[in-house]
Amino acid sequence: MQEQRLYPRFSVDTMDIFGKIMFSNNVEIINISMGGALVALLKTNRKLDKGKHCALAVKDKDKVLTLQGTVLRSELIDSTEPPQSSLTVTVGIKFSYFSSKKLQELADFISSFASSQKQTVVTKDDIYKMSGGRMHTRFHIDAPESAILYYYERYFVKKLSISGMLIKSNRALEIENILPMDMTLPGNNVIVFLGRIANLLPVKDVETVENDVGVEFVNMSEENNERLEKFVSSLHHTDISSS
Repeated sequence: MQEQRLYPRFSVDTMDIFGKIMFSNNVEIINISMGGALVALLKTNRKLDKGKHCALAVKDKDKVLTLQGTVLRSELIDSTEPPQSSLTVTVGIKFSYFSSKKLQELADFISSFASSQKQTVVTKDDIYKMSGGRMHTRFHIDAPESAILYYYERYFVKKLSISGMLIKSNRALEIENILPMDMTLPGNNVIVFLGRIANLLPVKDVETVENDVGVEFVNMSEENNERLEKFVSSLHHTDISSS
């Protein structure tokens, strides 16, 4: 029986349409300094690529501190001797350039948690001074109320319609997950939306792990929807004129 679709889907794999999926993982902060942090991702065994941009959000009392950074390294923890049974992957992060206000907020955060655990006051000089070959001293702290690492994975669009798309991704996504996504159309038009993972089909006979993923658009603003409809309409007219 031939599949019936409410909206026509157009092949766009030659148009270099790409996008990003935003992921988030609960993390435990192993140590932190003014220059970076070492965190452990919880309930995952997937390493992050070196050079990937990310953001570490930590909650300090009623305030959330978000720190932009880049992945320096990511390693699987030896499963036979993990530091804690729930930790599987560690990620070393180098923080990006901060404003003076953000630097002060980070210094206050480190001072607050480090002092409470050492039962001694950690001074500003302690936080900024060198430690061995490191630019700043690293402090081992217990996890704050919550810490989350946000990062993006790229995908490429193979087919597109008003209601959804078929993408190529090197990540095996979970069916029914709803994830924040964006997509860059020709002309550098970016649309932002939530996408539901409708189906997943591993692609065989490729050297790298790839998956064809069906995504349904489930939440898109009127402005973004108008951009998408305009682009898909242009595909429709092109398809008619070329047939």
